[in-house]
Amino acid sequence: MKYVILAIGYFYGGITALTGGMMLTQRQWGILPSGLMFLGGLGVVLSFAGLGMDFVTRETMLIAGLLMIHISSIMNGFKVNGKPMIKHHLVRLLISCVIVAGSISLFKL
Repeated sequence: MKYVILAIGYFYGGITALTGGMMLTQRQWGILPSGLMFLGGLGVVLSFAGLGMDFVTRETMLIAGLLMIHISSIMNGFKVNGKPMIKHHLVRLLISCVIVAGSISLFKL
């Protein structure tokens, strides 16, 4: 189970950071939502990498990264559709809850 949680965290954070980076280079979505998505994804990846962080720092970085991703996604929804897509954000929220719960179970000692 440990490797599944790590894989989900690294994949979600990595793919989000990659998407945010591509959005930054294309410059069609705006710097703020693109930058938030990139930094949020990077925060998720770094929180799973650890790098000698204690539990509170790790979880704070993870939650901050996920919040940045959510805010960016809502901003993009307004830009593209004129409103946020509720089902899309509920799925994102579910994924975020799974990632946070998994991280807590994995790293809390």
